[in-house]
Amino acid sequence: MNRVCETPGVKAVLLPPQQTQEAHIKANWPQWFEGARVIIPKEAVDGLNLLWYSDLVVSGGGTMNREAAALGAVPRVQHFPGQERRGGRQLQSEGKMVLD
Repeated sequence: MNRVCETPGVKAVLLPPQQTQEAHIKANWPQWFEGARVIIPKEAVDGLNLLWYSDLVVSGGGTMNREAAALGAVPRVQHFPGQERRGGRQLQSEGKMVLD
């Protein structure tokens, strides 16, 4: 995230699953939010449009990353310490997703 924030012209959208995580992020990394470089939406967003118009998706796993890979619209990196499900393994074998 520091690299994202230091790169001119880059904006990031964070989707923390819980409000406590949002508060933690904002308290510990307030510099990320200077100049609206990092955005945490106040309400639900259309996930498919968000993925389609993104240049990169980094995910801890789950539906968003598999949808990004299936769209083939953007590079995808998934960091998930657990066992990847069959859908993710298939997308990896097709070269549509990198599992980290």
